[in-house]
Amino acid sequence: MIQRGIVLSLLLVSLTGTAFASPTWTVPVGWMGDLTSDGTYLYMTTMDSSRRTVVLDREDGAIVATIEQNPLVTSNPRGAALDGAGHLFLTSMGPDVCELDNTGQSVNCFAAPDPVPVEPDTFRSGAIAFDGTYLYVGDIDSGTILVTDTAGSLVRHFESGRRPEGMAFEPSTGHLWVVDLFEANRMSEITTDGTRVRECEIPYARVPLTAALGGIAIVGSKFYVAEPLDPLLPEAGTLIHVLQRNSLACDPPIHRPLR
Repeated sequence: MIQRGIVLSLLLVSLTGTAFASPTWTVPVGWMGDLTSDGTYLYMTTMDSSRRTVVLDREDGAIVATIEQNPLVTSNPRGAALDGAGHLFLTSMGPDVCELDNTGQSVNCFAAPDPVPVEPDTFRSGAIAFDGTYLYVGDIDSGTILVTDTAGSLVRHFESGRRPEGMAFEPSTGHLWVVDLFEANRMSEITTDGTRVRECEIPYARVPLTAALGGIAIVGSKFYVAEPLDPLLPEAGTLIHVLQRNSLACDPPIHRPLR
């Protein structure tokens, strides 16, 4: 069923000394709210009922479809990435990363290899991104990011210096953007070997700020950053902030072309 009634508003938030005025959608399902995109629609993982993924109109945030896991492969769908061919990769807050086709049917699951095992801990997959060839799978506990092929074979790994809660690949730069679990008002641009490029401020409306649960997607020059309205109340819904790349307050600044 197509659901409408999405609230579209302008949010003005003063955080870390910066005022943001950005379109913000309230999506009436939630918790977690990791995002990915096929270039036309946004896909948001949820902790709603059956742990479905909702498909959102990229212009107003309206829910246009839902994708149910078939069968249920993870009850903790933390991260999401599309492969460009209609397949969706979900992380699980555990070693498993699972691939679904565009109907939600499970295609494959693999255990993300822990390159630096420390007993009794295991790799806990959180953020995930895809660069057209490889998956980048973040360990939410350590900041390690694995680079694997789509079948799960390890290519290499690196340290991000972040606790990756949300992650997206930006084709125009070849870099990754990471939302850190414990840095609520900030996202980081890093290279695909973990080198820091810049830090950018982002709006994050919830007070008090504890953990920066949520996700990030990039389409063209727009960033979509999601956060739960209340991490203790999944049914409260999810906020999605729509940010223009060249309007971000960053250190060092993003180059703004002359007009």
